[in-house]
Amino acid sequence: MESEKAGIIKNICKTILQIVNARREQLIESVKVSIIVPVYNTARYLDKCITSIHNQTFENWELILVDDGSTDASAEICDRWAEKDNRIHVIHKRSTGQGDSRNVALSQCHGNYVGFVDSDDWIDVDMYAFLMEQIKKTDADIAVCNHYKESKKKSWCKNPSDEVVVLDHDKIHDMIIKDKVQSYIWQMVFKRSCLTHLMPGNKSYEDYGVLPYWFDNVQRVVYTKRPFYHYRLRKSSLVTILSPEKELDFFRAEKFRYNYYAHTKYRDCAKRQMLIRGVRVSKHISRTLHDRRKAKEYIRMIRSELKEYKGQQVDSLGFKMRLLLFLMMNHSSTFVYYQRMVNK
Repeated sequence: MESEKAGIIKNICKTILQIVNARREQLIESVKVSIIVPVYNTARYLDKCITSIHNQTFENWELILVDDGSTDASAEICDRWAEKDNRIHVIHKRSTGQGDSRNVALSQCHGNYVGFVDSDDWIDVDMYAFLMEQIKKTDADIAVCNHYKESKKKSWCKNPSDEVVVLDHDKIHDMIIKDKVQSYIWQMVFKRSCLTHLMPGNKSYEDYGVLPYWFDNVQRVVYTKRPFYHYRLRKSSLVTILSPEKELDFFRAEKFRYNYYAHTKYRDCAKRQMLIRGVRVSKHISRTLHDRRKAKEYIRMIRSELKEYKGQQVDSLGFKMRLLLFLMMNHSSTFVYYQRMVNK
């Protein structure tokens, strides 16, 4: 009699386990990743990028290609891929920048999770399978991996490792503000509900500015230094072209980031970063802009915005940074002259 009861209980438990596992599998299958790719004049690299996404071992995805007013063959390549696979969607719009392209795609995506790929890069075939598996195992809101840097001559990755760690809300913010986790959204997968803020309007570094806002809604982040993403280094890319406007965009992205940290325990650290960023941007502008008068105009704009961040944070800077900050804030002509001499 007892053995019969034990057998019945065993069968009931087995049935319950089968139901739970079936529901878990259904849940996994229902999870969709929206992959957003802003496209602007990258026809030379676009097929390789889309192919790497199309070949993912994780198959429940949608790809949103946002043609940002391309003037080369990029738009035609996007349309051709959309005809091949109904998971690929194309948005054509006038050129308003990468950040706005991503915002447009976010407003139209359907996935439970969101990933980003730049149109001149590519990813390993198991990138999303691995990241989604880690999210499932750890119940994380965001998964972060490492990346390769790709040039014509070599491919390399900084500190690759197979180690996987789970970070809580405070730890991940501490690592982000200290740049221990780099602010590249293309090496991350986000739960859609985390993306509560639109990207700022500057044409570069928009991911750097918005990332703290997106991480504000997380409980856990799963992080690995195992590389899956291939970041292409090319002279004509948006990030590698040095210009005063681009440097100013970086400063604005830092300010957008500070607006988040101003209401957290990291406020003083963020103020310090604002001062450092202001000096570094002014230094790059002084060294690269041939017109000294225009360089001083840019520095004047940065200087007017930095005044509110000065205070006790100045004392926490190193001697050289304090000296450069003093020159920039009080003697811009000397600052510009000094930077040009150092550059020579």
